Amino acid sequence: MIEASEMEHGMQTSDRGRAAGTAGRRPGASLPGGQEEFPLDLRETTLAAVCRSALDDVAARFPNRLIAYAPDPEAGREGAGEWDPRRVTYAVTILLEDALKRTRETDLVSVRWREHEGVVALRVQYPRPLERGDQLVTCFEHGVQPDGADDAVGTLRILAALRIARQHGGHLARVRTRAGTAYVLELPRRQGGETLPG
Repeated sequence: MIEASEMEHGMQTSDRGRAAGTAGRRPGASLPGGQEEFPLDLRETTLAAVCRSALDDVAARFPNRLIAYAPDPEAGREGAGEWDPRRVTYAVTILLEDALKRTRETDLVSVRWREHEGVVALRVQYPRPLERGDQLVTCFEHGVQPDGADDAVGTLRILAALRIARQHGGHLARVRTRAGTAYVLELPRRQGGETLPG
C-alpha cells in the first residue's frame, strides 16, 4: 500500500519504466578503475515519473507493506533531468526493496525527493536506528563494505544501484541516525554540466 501526499493514482501498467521525451545514447560511462558500463539511453524525464514506476513495481511485489511517498512540495516541480529512466528506476527499486527487506512488515518505509538547481536528491528511509559500532555515513566509495549487523541483506544489489548512480555522475550514501537509516541518491539534473530550468 502506498500512501502519497501528492501521488497521482491510476498510472497504467504500460507506462511503467517509460518516460516521454527525446532519447540520446551515451557511450558506456567509465567508472573508477577503468571499468566500462553499458551505454546509457539518456532521455529527458522526471524523478517524479521514475519514482512512480519504482513504487508501482515494488507495491505489486510487497502488497502488504506501507510506503509513504512525498514528492517535492514546491508546486510544479517534477525533478526534471536527463537520465536513463529504466536504469534510474531500477536503482530506486533496489533501494526501496532493500529497505523493505531490512524491516518488519509493520514498519513504515518512506520515499521523498527534492529538486535543487543542478541536482535532485532522493531519500529512502527506514526505521533501523543507529547502533553501537555502526558507521554514521557509508559513502560506498570502494563498493559495499560490511559495517553493521544487517549488511548481509542485498549488498550486491546496492552495488548495482551505486554503479547506476556513478554512471550518471551521481552519488549514493547510507546515513544512519537515531531516527533511522536512509539511502540518499543524488543525481545531476543534466549530463555534461548544463542545468535544466526549475
